[in-house]
Amino acid sequence: MDPSFKSAFHDMIGSLPVGMIFLKKSGSCLYANHFFEELVGLEQGESTDRGWLSHLRATDQSKVNLLFQGSAVDLRFEYPQKKRLLRFTPTSLKDGLYGCTVTDITDTQAQLDERRSLKEDAGRQKKLMQEILDSTEAILYSVDQYGKVTAFNKAANQAVQLRKGVPIRLGDFWPDIVSGESGLERDKMLQLLELVLSGQSYKTIKDISVSNGEKITYSVQASPMFDEGGKIIGAVLCAHNITVLTQLQRESAEKTLMRARELESWNHFYDMLIAVLAHDLRHPLSVIVLNADVFAHTNKLFSEDRVKELMNRLRNTCSKSIDLLQGLLCWVKSKKEAFSYQSEPLNLVRIIQEANGLFVEDQEKKGISLKNEVASEHIVEAHEQMMLFICRNLINNATKYAPVNSLISVRSVLSTKEITLTIRDEGPGMSSDQLSGLFSIKEHIKTADPGIKGAGMALVIAHDMVAQMNGRIWAESEPGKGTSFYVALPVLSPDQA
Repeated sequence: MDPSFKSAFHDMIGSLPVGMIFLKKSGSCLYANHFFEELVGLEQGESTDRGWLSHLRATDQSKVNLLFQGSAVDLRFEYPQKKRLLRFTPTSLKDGLYGCTVTDITDTQAQLDERRSLKEDAGRQKKLMQEILDSTEAILYSVDQYGKVTAFNKAANQAVQLRKGVPIRLGDFWPDIVSGESGLERDKMLQLLELVLSGQSYKTIKDISVSNGEKITYSVQASPMFDEGGKIIGAVLCAHNITVLTQLQRESAEKTLMRARELESWNHFYDMLIAVLAHDLRHPLSVIVLNADVFAHTNKLFSEDRVKELMNRLRNTCSKSIDLLQGLLCWVKSKKEAFSYQSEPLNLVRIIQEANGLFVEDQEKKGISLKNEVASEHIVEAHEQMMLFICRNLINNATKYAPVNSLISVRSVLSTKEITLTIRDEGPGMSSDQLSGLFSIKEHIKTADPGIKGAGMALVIAHDMVAQMNGRIWAESEPGKGTSFYVALPVLSPDQA
């Protein structure tokens, strides 16, 4: 090659804003431009012969030969304080010579890794939610605004298979899969679905005649689901077999009241379950779906800082959802007869630190400080998952209602038999009427606002958990003077310490 032409050729290749390398089939480098050498962490001229392989990861060495088969190859180069994923796109020239353009795809791969991590978090969350649904003996469905099944539990699938011999499939029209026997006529099921999707809740006790002539009595409930804007997007439907209870009621007037109370307790339980499933879990899942859609449908590559910000926000949302689901699963299991309550010594300082971890970002955005003044030696006898659920709920409420640049204080006081934990905020406070119904399921059930209803149910569940741990929970507040929540639990006895 003419020396002047060769010099001009090198100048031209060297000025390109893309990595270029010319390789022999043996893998040795004839020439690489300065941009390429910067990408692989080499000084000018160090890439000649096989020097360009100096920082190639050992596990990628075998991929190099693919270049000489005409395939684009992604190779990882690692050198001090830097890791790069580079895409080599070869072009066969002549006499066994190959020219490769080299582009840095490190950031693109990082985004893919973040999306994969997000997908795995969503998968774990979905599995945990299904465990909650399957852990109850009640028949549970959720449907969209068109009446098509979007979720169901094991009990629902077993009931349909027993009656019709086929399993439920997502997308089935709900009236079609439940109708058939006397008392479940399709027209009546359509009317029920239309009623609930219009925004009304439905509750009744119904006798169903099955094929062998036997009657089964169900407690049936249905509630609409709302999005964040208050628009109806579907419904949750629940049926619980109470045949044994109603037979006992018919046989003995003396037992009727007792069984009626038991039935009311089940109805309250499922009201709480439906309210939390229909509201508290919708918001974090909606955030995940909306952000995932942004990634899936945009043609724009986000900056690394923007990707990290979005992923941290999504991971925080996933963590809150998973922790809520874990607490909810623990509570659902505790309502079953076979549940065995296992308490253990718990350090309150650690519990408060772990519970508050999910809300630090929200507190920083509002300039809120949480002052943990719990004594390090204060240890209670309690159930860890229940205790975390209770503390997260109270800290979440305090963070939500506390004004900007305010203080949330957490203290503990030891008495003879119990330790009282106090969580206080400087928010708007509550009236005496609001306080009186704070832990009452009846007050929250009759609340029309689905957001208040769902959030309030968490306090009712917290109250139930504290009672199971032989403790007490109450609140003190005045309008304009903030709110204090108190949780009193048994202290660890000396022989357990």
